[in-house]
Amino acid sequence: MPTAHGILNEVSVAIKDRIAIVTFEAASLGRGLQSDLSRTMSDLESDSSIDVIIFTGRKRVFLTGADLREVKPLNDRGSASAFLELPHAIVRQFSNSKKILIAAINGYCLGGGLELALSCDIRLVVDEVHDLDGCSVPFLGFPEAQVGLVPALGGAFRAIEVVGMSQAKELFFTADRITAARALQIGLVNAVVRRDELIDQAEAMAGRIANNSSFALGLIKHLLHSCRQKSNLTESLAATSEAFVDCCISGDKNERIERQKAEAVVRFRNSVGSKRA
Repeated sequence: MPTAHGILNEVSVAIKDRIAIVTFEAASLGRGLQSDLSRTMSDLESDSSIDVIIFTGRKRVFLTGADLREVKPLNDRGSASAFLELPHAIVRQFSNSKKILIAAINGYCLGGGLELALSCDIRLVVDEVHDLDGCSVPFLGFPEAQVGLVPALGGAFRAIEVVGMSQAKELFFTADRITAARALQIGLVNAVVRRDELIDQAEAMAGRIANNSSFALGLIKHLLHSCRQKSNLTESLAATSEAFVDCCISGDKNERIERQKAEAVVRFRNSVGSKRA
């Protein structure tokens, strides 16, 4: 069971070992949830005991987009621009986080909710979502064009990066919802799992990640993001060299190398012992 709990109005947090599980208590990315999520991300980012953050939702909803009741009154440039300040700050929190972020998509994931999921490092998704009649329905997509809007939280940038321009155009232009199987096929998600296994699978992956060096994980994530912006191999190698040097002079590599050697000796002795038996 988690060793620590916290709850705000629309976001709850459970902490177990070096993993935080953040649950969206609200279905849509309204102002209340945005405020709670921003505060939660700040708290978790400053917690050195946390390596991985898992995001998930309630019942059949991961997270949908903005509350359209909040969007409808935005009829001038000033109010429309100001409306995006907080969600854009949250996207930057996700993008700049040194933690490894996993989206455990448990249900409907649409619009801004899918944009946040794309801001995570890894995405796992349930195999099916059923409507009130018990029918399996597609549940991932960008419906913005249907209501005269654009993906406003960096979704265009992320989608192109993750699935490529052609698939991104299809998702945005049609505003169609797609199934988990289709999402996996185009690379929108990393894996499709059964609903009753989703959190267990996410925690298992988080555990494997958290077992590694926190220092190295942060540098690897930064390196991956920075290399994306480099124009050539020479620049990428320079960034890699800087990260490698940091690991050698500031990280925990020596301790971990010695631990790995000791574990290898134990495994070898156990292996030899089992053969003799």
